[in-house]
Amino acid sequence: MTSLKFSVLIPVYHGDKPEFFHQALESIYVVQTLKPDQLVIVIDGPIPEALEDVISSWLSKYDDLITLVRLSENVGLGIALSKGLEECHHDLVARMDSDDVARENRFEKQIEEFRNDKNLKICGSNVHEFVISTGEISSSKIVPRDMEDIVSFAKYRNPINHPTVMFSRQAIHNVGGYIPMRGFEDYYLWVRCILAGYTFYNIQECLVSMRGGQPQLARRSGLMYVRDEIAFFYAITVAGFISFPKLLVILTLRSVLRLLPRVGLRRVYRLLREK
Repeated sequence: MTSLKFSVLIPVYHGDKPEFFHQALESIYVVQTLKPDQLVIVIDGPIPEALEDVISSWLSKYDDLITLVRLSENVGLGIALSKGLEECHHDLVARMDSDDVARENRFEKQIEEFRNDKNLKICGSNVHEFVISTGEISSSKIVPRDMEDIVSFAKYRNPINHPTVMFSRQAIHNVGGYIPMRGFEDYYLWVRCILAGYTFYNIQECLVSMRGGQPQLARRSGLMYVRDEIAFFYAITVAGFISFPKLLVILTLRSVLRLLPRVGLRRVYRLLREK
């Protein structure tokens, strides 16, 4: 049976480490049992020479595979992904972050799900989290498998591990794509897809290893993050996804969590992750 064609969308910006970016690229092409038909790299603003060297090296080997989208200034993840989606040639698009590592059969597993379910629009998976080596797993983030559980989970927490997702570009376009919602662009997208009646599925395997540790905790704590979280949950309440009483409960619990000392926040995240 002919394989479904798909693009991979990966952004890179000035703060990324060249060695991590190269490792991510190798994991989504060189070692994959099912290779993508297009690799869209979005350069989100000026990047240092070392990152440019990684891109040049890959272009010298895979020029026909790679589509570069170069943005003149750093615009953030949501807008960068929107620009990249415009250049994807295929309806199926897989996301990847520039510092994560995909398992060698990730795309084979996801394409199989899309082939088996013609109604499927969004497919993710569980993830392992690591700090130094993919062989040293610090925790795993387990997300629900089936649609009913995904919808229930989404009322409190993000139901899709963003760097693992493969989706229908047309479905994403139909709900407005990545709308600016700082820190929550992907979560906001999944809620709108749920409200649109699209079918989700999460493969119950860890198909991507994500880098965790202190930088990740820093991004998810503090008053600025609390403000962004309030804006997001208010938006999905207005959209009718959750009730106002539930909004108050969620924001109270989450605000306390975000303002905990870093060590306390780390302990809570460990409780929410499955070893």
